[in-house]
Amino acid sequence: MEGPNSFYATGADLKLVCYSENEQPVYHDPKLNSCFPKGLAASSQTEFAPIGAEWYYTQSESYNPPQYNYLKHTCIKDSTIAGKRVKVIQKTKFKFGGVTVPMGYEYLYQHGDTISYWKSGEFHVLYNFSLSKGDSILLYSEMPNQCEAKTPYGWSSIDSVYSATINNHQLKAYYSNHMKGSIWGFDSFPIIEKIGSMQYLLPQNAFCGIMDGEPQIGVLRCYSDPEIGFYQFENIPCDKILSWPDGFTSLNKSSGFTVFPNPVSAELFVKSSGGFEEDYTLELFSVKGELVKTECLEGGNSLNRIDVSSLKSGVYVVRLISASGRYFEEMIIKE
Repeated sequence: MEGPNSFYATGADLKLVCYSENEQPVYHDPKLNSCFPKGLAASSQTEFAPIGAEWYYTQSESYNPPQYNYLKHTCIKDSTIAGKRVKVIQKTKFKFGGVTVPMGYEYLYQHGDTISYWKSGEFHVLYNFSLSKGDSILLYSEMPNQCEAKTPYGWSSIDSVYSATINNHQLKAYYSNHMKGSIWGFDSFPIIEKIGSMQYLLPQNAFCGIMDGEPQIGVLRCYSDPEIGFYQFENIPCDKILSWPDGFTSLNKSSGFTVFPNPVSAELFVKSSGGFEEDYTLELFSVKGELVKTECLEGGNSLNRIDVSSLKSGVYVVRLISASGRYFEEMIIKE
């Protein structure tokens, strides 16, 4: 049964698995990590993270001066944890000045269409490619909690499912979004079979950014494995450490503007506030430091709309310049 009040049950004894009211989860069986009424028994022959698989991600380190490192994750071997065969993912950060920082390991376990990872002495569901639109999944994260995350758990709902084509391979994929009251997830980025989230391999805090001290990660630049081969998702070299124009090193964040939504897909809204009356200029830079858009905007309490629908998905920086100051903010654009 699905609707305003719904529950999922399984087995001959109709054991209660999950219950929700008004589309919000109320109860879930603590032994389970997700609620999905369809495809529970489905299985997949597609191997996630074969040995030799590599992921490259952009990582925002700081704004002053702006610094964009890259992270490389590599599946280096098989191992066994709690009697289960796992993939060992080695994580490394590459920074300015040739600095290399080991980031430890992740351990992934695959059972059919479900990918789990090992944290805090147990396996937690990471992805499930048997999910249908409207299903929900309970995610777990131990990434930094500096934005007052009160729980490592977060519910996500499945917005849509589709088929993705990567190097002539047809792969299952879905979009998920944070449910009300939840913070951990994948920020509406697509999640693709064999590859994972286009934002980052693991769930992140939806309400934290680099200005809050979080090691903000995303987006996926490149992926490769022995079966799919090499695929570049972003127009950025996989292993390039990025620098910004000199003008960015002296920017001071101001409270005179509000910029939303973030992530954005079609229209970006900018509003001056707090009695700020001056007209100002908006500049939008790509993650490579290229100026991709300029707009002259009206001050006061005017709400200005900027069309970004023609720009590729990725990380950008918004710079707002007026006679009395500058504002900057990192933005994520998604198709």
